[in-house]
Amino acid sequence: MVTWKVVEIQVVGTSTDITKHYLRLTCAPDPPIVRPVAVLKKSLCMVKSYWKEKQDYAFAYEVYLAGPDGARHPPTHTPEFTVEVFETLAHIALEKGDHEELNQCQSQLKSLYAKNLAGNVGEFMAYRIPYYIFTKNSGNITTELAYLTKEQKVDPCVSHVLTLRAAWDPGIYHHFFCLYCHAPCMSCYLEDKFADREHKSAIKAMIRTFCPTLPISYLQAELAFEGKAPCQASLEPLGLAYTGPDNSSVDCCLSLVHLPAF
Repeated sequence: MVTWKVVEIQVVGTSTDITKHYLRLTCAPDPPIVRPVAVLKKSLCMVKSYWKEKQDYAFAYEVYLAGPDGARHPPTHTPEFTVEVFETLAHIALEKGDHEELNQCQSQLKSLYAKNLAGNVGEFMAYRIPYYIFTKNSGNITTELAYLTKEQKVDPCVSHVLTLRAAWDPGIYHHFFCLYCHAPCMSCYLEDKFADREHKSAIKAMIRTFCPTLPISYLQAELAFEGKAPCQASLEPLGLAYTGPDNSSVDCCLSLVHLPAF
């Protein structure tokens, strides 16, 4: 029986191509096609600027996968740089709404942070809970909460999502939407995914409670809409019945029949 010993090779790249696209390694990396950290950092800055100016996700995605040469092969560069690359790719995936790529980045970051590598630990830890609210995965929320330390709980991003979750679970809608309007960092990109769903749940609850009529101005204030127009845009597709001067109130009794449809 032959026993193979796996040896980790430290590769120092010599490539200077800052726009090289992703090529999955199937053998030991060859220095002429691998970029050193200094070149990778230039590539990172270039793609950040390109994404900001052009919003070309396909280009950014390909170059970022190539960026770490790839980030999936740590021997080619420093772990600290790997953290920076995955955090940046996660930010772009968040902005684009690519949840699959975001989850892959989150998995990588979780293992890197576990090695006590510096990074935006609180920020990315906080993004997990809004994602689980979006998917209504209470089990994963409970697991995340169980592993939070006292120090992590006071991080501004983590503190925000903990308070958000505490308002979401029992349906304290006014508090929930006030928090939603002041989401830190890039939490709003995740919270936007379930805001419409929670608006509908809140409107249903209010119609059942405020019979016979529900003033739209009150609904607007309670659900923290940023003005009359966004509130009306949210109500318009629901097919509700209205009453009062200028249809200023929802007719709760007549609207009950429409609730199962949304």
